[in-house]
Amino acid sequence: MGLLLRYIGPLSVAPTIALIGLSLTHVVVFFAKVQWGIASLTVVLVLVFSLLLGRHRQPCLSWSRDRGFHVTRLPLVQLLSVLMAMVVSWLTSHILTVTEVFPNNVNSSYYMARTDVRLHVLREAPWITFPYPFEFGLPTVSAAGFLGMLAATLSSVVESIGDYYAAARICHAPIPPPSAMNRAIAIEGVASVFSGMMGAGHATTSYTHNTGAIGITKVASLRVFQLAGVLLIVCSMSSKVGAVLTLVPDPVVGGVLGVILGLVASVGLSIAFYADMKSSRNMTVLGVSLFFGLTLPQWVSELSRRIATGSSDLDQILKVVLGTPMTVGGIMGCILDNVIPGTPEERGLVKWRQMQSAPNDSCSSQIYDIPYITDFLRKIKVCSYLPVSPTYAGHGCTCWPCRRSRDENGADSNAVTKNGNVVCELKTIDNHVV
Repeated sequence: MGLLLRYIGPLSVAPTIALIGLSLTHVVVFFAKVQWGIASLTVVLVLVFSLLLGRHRQPCLSWSRDRGFHVTRLPLVQLLSVLMAMVVSWLTSHILTVTEVFPNNVNSSYYMARTDVRLHVLREAPWITFPYPFEFGLPTVSAAGFLGMLAATLSSVVESIGDYYAAARICHAPIPPPSAMNRAIAIEGVASVFSGMMGAGHATTSYTHNTGAIGITKVASLRVFQLAGVLLIVCSMSSKVGAVLTLVPDPVVGGVLGVILGLVASVGLSIAFYADMKSSRNMTVLGVSLFFGLTLPQWVSELSRRIATGSSDLDQILKVVLGTPMTVGGIMGCILDNVIPGTPEERGLVKWRQMQSAPNDSCSSQIYDIPYITDFLRKIKVCSYLPVSPTYAGHGCTCWPCRRSRDENGADSNAVTKNGNVVCELKTIDNHVV
């Protein structure tokens, strides 16, 4: 993926991320339509806890190696805004369930807002489960299945790239370099293989809702997510934990998703302002990308039978690719941004690359390093040619499009001339002379 990032600028990333949030509005409606009152209450509580009360810091007991136990002030309400909103809305739904305001009638529109609808899942779930490889049998492989999943994977990769940019934007971190992108996609692929082996039934990919949760809670600590990963592994061995999460009423889920997906969409649109949005060229590129990203997948879902090329495998690929809003919008934005003439300043590439290389302090430059082994990798010259290595120096292609792209992206250039003609160019890319 690092090879393609040279052609990806703000006008390619912005519609991709924005469509992640905008295209999932039907999911919010699906959950919230059960009881719009509870869903609205959840939205209001999240906004109050995160934006109004989140400005205040509460005293709490803390410990550090230098000061020992001491009292410090932390924005606890903001950190726990989503959880607190869910608990209050859940408790409200429980009160309305006990008082039979939400009738115990399957035919009632409010039935799924009750808190006792899925209690049987909690009762039937075993306490301890240990998944093991190929528990549900050996995998089967077919050409149609492979091509269909390949198309879905490519669509997921585009969405994941948008998630990476969105997470960096929310965390005020530098734009991920190509090596970090390559590693992230590779890890998703490896994790998907393990998911299939364990019979999970789905692949593993970046989840947009987590990016939105970072923006709401302002929690982006690496240690927090490492601890969360350990807790998820431990909790996955008990089906009771997952069963408890299924008890959350649907309108509560819809309200939380409404805030989170709205934040993701706004983050995507904010990336477009790296470019000159006073330019009619850029407004057209962004507008067309968003429009086709919303309309073309809708057409595919409603009239998928119109896609009939004579090959069932090709039909499946086209349906998956054209039916994914993020893929359609991202590809459309990338093509238009690279085909329609525009200066690097107008396209936002200058600010985009400056953001990618800044800030230059040692802490920020190590954000995307691999812990403990990056210094060792720097001593091995061959690692600079591995796309997943943090010391990756690029492919060093000298063809005209690549040289032009590097020039537009701000690469340093020193031309060696002879008799007025350029015979050699030394370019510094990522601190490596090519």
